[in-house]
Amino acid sequence: MFHTQGPFYTAGPIPPTMAGTYLYGFEEERRLLVQGFSGRRPARLALTGAPESGLTSLVLGIGPSLPSPRAHLDCSRVWPASRAGFFRLLATALGVDAPTAPDRPPGAVYADLALPAKGQRGLLVLDNAHALASLDPSLLADIYVLLDRLPYHVLLTGDATTLAPFADAQVALRPFSEATAADFLRRRFQAAGLAVGEEALDIFYEFSRGGPADLQRLGEAAWLGALATGARHLGATEAEAALAEVVEHLPNGPMGAWASLRGLMRDIFVAMCLYDESSPTVIAQRLGLEPKNVVVLLGRLVEAHRVVERTDRGVYRVRDPLLKHYVRKSWSSPILRS
Repeated sequence: MFHTQGPFYTAGPIPPTMAGTYLYGFEEERRLLVQGFSGRRPARLALTGAPESGLTSLVLGIGPSLPSPRAHLDCSRVWPASRAGFFRLLATALGVDAPTAPDRPPGAVYADLALPAKGQRGLLVLDNAHALASLDPSLLADIYVLLDRLPYHVLLTGDATTLAPFADAQVALRPFSEATAADFLRRRFQAAGLAVGEEALDIFYEFSRGGPADLQRLGEAAWLGALATGARHLGATEAEAALAEVVEHLPNGPMGAWASLRGLMRDIFVAMCLYDESSPTVIAQRLGLEPKNVVVLLGRLVEAHRVVERTDRGVYRVRDPLLKHYVRKSWSSPILRS
């Protein structure tokens, strides 16, 4: 019989109370983090990886094994989006008074911020810390002032290149290997009373590239499809149906922003997917266009259609990797060319 509780979790970071059921893998990374914060001297570590690679879920999942008290601040969700908003949240997380003049240069605010007394142990997690550079570049550039003063351990999560100057060491989350992804899917489907074939596992891995979030999304779609049809075994047909369902309902998928792309903007987006290109100059060469025109259209793909994003380093990339891989393999499919 099917279990009514879903075998996959797709609602964002996995809560600590559900980590035992849904958080899988990263055993070595867990060990390195726990070991890194086991000393008496405050450590500054960075947990790095691609978006939706499981950074927040891992931090929440191993929370009971990390030093306490633990203060968790998501730097990508600062409101109001200002220096004052960030410093208010930082002070609240640390349990200290908010700075009286938060609009001064961040280095000065960090230097004067009231902090827990020396000798106190704890952990400050600055989740998505790289997002501070978008809020105000100096908030991140000057954060070493805070790190030098704070008696707590500090864990920064986010982009490896951006966070490297502020961490003593990095722990990198990489996508699951094909074997790890297959083991994860087998275990989760088995928990729901389903068997899964090798062809289905190949499809899931090909389009997820081992990304935990995409594996969860594809797995949930396949499970729901099996519930609807009464299937007890998932083969290639069921996996392809799950893939089409997931991509169709992506915010930027065929039924979303992607459907509105026409002409050169669609050509540019498809070129980015097919050739893994992020350089406007190279895209222009492939399509026989002027680079300056490509830059303008990329700007519209970023701002208006939101299927492309521009990183802090000025690199353009497709916002949803699953859609990119689907386009690469299925460009001739009616679902994409409609």
